[in-house]
Amino acid sequence: MRSNLCLGPLLDGEASFREVADDQSIVTGYAIDSPGTNFLPPEHWLAARLARRLEALRSARPDLRLGPDGKLALLFDAGSKALVGFTASVQQAVGSDEIELNRAVRHCVAEELANSVAVIPGFQAELPESFHVNGAGNFEVGGPEGDNGLSGKKLVVDAYGPRVPIGGGALSGKDFFKADRAGAVLARRLAKAVVMSGGAPECAATLAIAPGDRAFRIVSLVGPGAALEPPGWGRLTDLSLTKAGENYAGTTGLPELARYGHFISPDHPWERIEF
Repeated sequence: MRSNLCLGPLLDGEASFREVADDQSIVTGYAIDSPGTNFLPPEHWLAARLARRLEALRSARPDLRLGPDGKLALLFDAGSKALVGFTASVQQAVGSDEIELNRAVRHCVAEELANSVAVIPGFQAELPESFHVNGAGNFEVGGPEGDNGLSGKKLVVDAYGPRVPIGGGALSGKDFFKADRAGAVLARRLAKAVVMSGGAPECAATLAIAPGDRAFRIVSLVGPGAALEPPGWGRLTDLSLTKAGENYAGTTGLPELARYGHFISPDHPWERIEF
């Protein structure tokens, strides 16, 4: 496979043109008052933690003969703050020890749940009764050949999980000047600023941009059961394409974002909110 990358300097006029949207986009940002989970829904933060832990299992346990592919889903009861269901598909060579794989995954999940008690107030760390590893049988053929990663699930991983609307565009694979990626980052910053400033315990920010615009406009800011007045909150963060493109392009590893989403790590530059 060959990849052609253009790494040369911008042509005359291209730099200023990047400040202008060449596409329309409606994007959503979200934050909840949960500092321990980086202001993300606990179930989404926990799913990312568990995915990272199971990825590390491949190098930690070569005897399991694991491949690079895998995915997981969990069911989280927000009322009881407990995990009520867990399922993982982990690529493993045919003839490997499936029972030992199940045991290893249960051990990893149990440890991560125990560690999560400190950051999710009231969290119950018990393993759920519904716990499945490769529930459909052996998972040997992965990647695109195995029909994995070819649907909208990737957009949900990039954003906030399935209970939060994600807007209409993909993030990974695009320049930080592009409307979809820039808008999603700026909308997250706005929602997080609202929550961190004490304006609301939860906020969903919807932004829009049209071709030819230089900045996003606020469509709505919604807290728990009520809308927030957009004009004042818009002063909390710069919503221009220039802000996103110049401040965030090239500042972090793109493979990391593609694997675990744009908002999981508080170390990403757009996640650092200063007043």
